[in-house]
Amino acid sequence: MKNKRKFNIEGFQVLNTGEINVPFSFHDAIILNENLSENNGAKLILTLDNEGSFTSFNKIIFNDYIIKHNTEIKGVWCLDSRFFIKENGRYETTLEIQAINKNTNHTNIWKNSTLVINSKSIEFFGVDSLNNNVYECFLDQY
Repeated sequence: MKNKRKFNIEGFQVLNTGEINVPFSFHDAIILNENLSENNGAKLILTLDNEGSFTSFNKIIFNDYIIKHNTEIKGVWCLDSRFFIKENGRYETTLEIQAINKNTNHTNIWKNSTLVINSKSIEFFGVDSLNNNVYECFLDQY
């Protein structure tokens, strides 16, 4: 049986700027897939390749979400991730991302952009294969 560890926003420090000081980062994670679900409200589900990144989480679910920057995110590299709680009680996630585009000379062109996702709550899921822990983290107002 796997060990489960759950966290919610009460376990994290919220700075004066509204930024939530989380003990993980999605730096160097690659977004493998994005799924949109309308079951029980609008959800954006990101599946990550977290090998070499600074997190054990490999799936993020944004509930009741709005994407403020519309860009192709499948296959992009996360450079930085930051989480904020806004005055209206919703969460804002900023992901600094980098994509590779091939040009006509078959050389790589790196394109950096910022993905901003506003959501009612955020769920993180992952497995630490070293000690077989299942991690779940929820940013939600209780």
